[in-house]
Amino acid sequence: MRRIAYNLYTIFLFTSSDIKTMILPSIAFALSHSTHLSKYTLVSRLPLMLLYTWINLLAFTINNQCSHRSIAEDTLNKPWRPIPSARVSATHARTLGIISIPVSILVGALIGGGITQSVLIAILGIYYNYLGGGSAHWVIRNALNAIGFVSFASGTLEVALQASIPFPIFPWIALIAVLIGSTVHVQDMYDQIGDAAAGRRTFPLVVGDAAARRCIALVIMFWTVSCPAYWGAGILGFLAPMLIGGWEEGNLLVSAPT
Repeated sequence: MRRIAYNLYTIFLFTSSDIKTMILPSIAFALSHSTHLSKYTLVSRLPLMLLYTWINLLAFTINNQCSHRSIAEDTLNKPWRPIPSARVSATHARTLGIISIPVSILVGALIGGGITQSVLIAILGIYYNYLGGGSAHWVIRNALNAIGFVSFASGTLEVALQASIPFPIFPWIALIAVLIGSTVHVQDMYDQIGDAAAGRRTFPLVVGDAAARRCIALVIMFWTVSCPAYWGAGILGFLAPMLIGGWEEGNLLVSAPT
């Protein structure tokens, strides 16, 4: 039992740092666009939604963390991850990563949704992790992250609906993709040492830390107004994202080097 618990925790560690950035937003997106379903239906499908997002995330993160560059980065930035902490070897992780790709697609087929998105996530993951996409110029990295994020979110929504996504939602999905593509490099602000060691060309490493912080703050300001305006939200709809965005902008600008 201890060995089983050890292995399960090791698998969990591959995905733990992305739960708040991928799984929870994808679930929130799916729930917010499934309000016409009964509460019983949503509750009954929630485990399927969690399984879908987690298994696809697992397939991506395992393959993402077993390359030599990723190991070098994680040794500096996230030494608790399974490979740098020696919980599993890179060779075994690569084998598990290869197996997890068809498994993630099969899960989507069995639970009735998100098959196309799972295939897209797998293709993007192979390019990102094995063909240089993750170490490419920050514009390419951001675009891959944006497409990957909306694939997770839209696939989870299909699992919730047990049907294809209604066409009126597609413009919002496209807007989210642009939003993510223009802001996702905020996470690179905290990984600059490891990214530099891995040879990645992230936004802060290309343009400089101070310039990156100011650019991100401006983009966040734009989106905190544009997204509520898209939905025709009232004052509260504007206030919440503006407060959160203002708080993040303050963190970026106050900590910027002089």
